[in-house]
Amino acid sequence: MTRERSLTKLELVHAHVGGVPGWVDARWERSDGSKGSAAAHFRHKKAEQLYIAQLLVTLPTGALLRDVPLARIEAAANADPRIRKWVENAAPADVVRVAHSAAAKRPRLERPKGRRLDDGFYERVAAAYTAAVANGLHPAKTLAEDSDTPPGTVNRWIAEARNRRFLPAAERGRVTV
Repeated sequence: MTRERSLTKLELVHAHVGGVPGWVDARWERSDGSKGSAAAHFRHKKAEQLYIAQLLVTLPTGALLRDVPLARIEAAANADPRIRKWVENAAPADVVRVAHSAAAKRPRLERPKGRRLDDGFYERVAAAYTAAVANGLHPAKTLAEDSDTPPGTVNRWIAEARNRRFLPAAERGRVTV
């Protein structure tokens, strides 16, 4: 996408479609002044991740469908606790219960108290990394948020866990477990 067409604004708002709650109205603007909107219905993909299950576009054309920023809408919905709550309130209770149960079982990495980091710590890094990947989350970012630690530090922890063979070797930019 060229700079002239980059997204400058994305707004998500609670919506009812056909009287059904749990939909989200996405409205966006691009740097060239064009605007668009679509209604999206989300479901749980993994314990802590929503995905767009249905999309409603009024008067769809090929150009309009290509213009819908699906990945940005999905990322924004997953990042906004109000939208997540809105979607979960409309979902069946058993689906939400299972999702919350799986999320609660994911091991969270805690920042170490001292400076000395032993094999036990790097085993916990590997376990938290593997669980984040299994739940469809970005592992380094998730570990950084869980442990309230800068991402660069977490990336060094992950690299050391790989060096100590608690995680398999990886290619740069690719998640491996």
